[in-house]
Amino acid sequence: MLINDFLSHSKRILVGSGPESIEELNGYLYSGLKNGSLVQLNPTTGEVVIIYAPESKTCGGDEYEHICGRILGIRKYSDKELIFVEAYSGLYKFNVETKTIIQLIAANDTRFDNRPLRFINDLDILDKQYIFFTDSDWLYPRRNFVSTLLRSNPRGRLIRYDIINGKVRTFNNQLSFPNGVQLTVDQQAVLICETSLARIMRFWINGPKTGKTDIFIENLPGICDNIRMTERKTYWIAFAAVRSLMKPTLVDRLRTWPLLRTLISYFPSWILNYFMHSSRHGLVIEVDNNGQILRSLHDPEGINIPSTSQVTEYNGYLYFGSYYLPYIGAFKL
Repeated sequence: MLINDFLSHSKRILVGSGPESIEELNGYLYSGLKNGSLVQLNPTTGEVVIIYAPESKTCGGDEYEHICGRILGIRKYSDKELIFVEAYSGLYKFNVETKTIIQLIAANDTRFDNRPLRFINDLDILDKQYIFFTDSDWLYPRRNFVSTLLRSNPRGRLIRYDIINGKVRTFNNQLSFPNGVQLTVDQQAVLICETSLARIMRFWINGPKTGKTDIFIENLPGICDNIRMTERKTYWIAFAAVRSLMKPTLVDRLRTWPLLRTLISYFPSWILNYFMHSSRHGLVIEVDNNGQILRSLHDPEGINIPSTSQVTEYNGYLYFGSYYLPYIGAFKL
């Protein structure tokens, strides 16, 4: 994989801190921010409008995140509706015209094997009926995500929720920091970014392989976050940090030292976040339906895109989310 500097020429669109996931609906881009709000971005004019916000005025800091909420994965449901996950409280349907919000499932629902949802992360929707979503760790919440990443304990889950009859099914409950969710092109399987292990798992949900699991891609060049399909039926994968022999991530350095990983995970969050943000090499890759890399785009100096949480392709541009930056990156293809 040759390093280039394409992404260093991206532009910044200020929207507010932490636009993790980006979804297009009727020509607008929608994203959830660190302060618990949902914003609407006009990609042509750059105008940003807050269309949903928590009632508290003290939102924005990590210490208030569990109170104010943190909207992560967002998906289009209809011409007027989005479905998003709020990391602490559950799944919601939101009407962008009427601004009405409906909770579909609560984090403290009793159907999750006596283990409430603690770190709801991303989702995808099949046939407007089944929502496949990840719960990254049933023990620790999102505000402790670096600790969860370091420990790499297999406490994450892939869950299916049936919007019509309300039934819930857990497909796997031993994943290490399951993150991004994406249905395959033929909708026969679900792809899950297993962040701690730098790989993407494939769970077969239809067809002759139903119930089986295999590895779609392993030994990824970075700590993967979200994955999204393109109109070309390929996939963009976003990386929070790159991995290399010359500059291994903290997770890679400690991979064979589980006790040390656990001890370091108790460090104050500001120290752990410093290590996470110290890698300033932006990277996204496009892969085909066989998991083969088609191209990679880089910002090796982290000038404009030092890290990515999601890549959304729309109208000839790539839009980059981030779990901590105050802007969405935009790169013209």
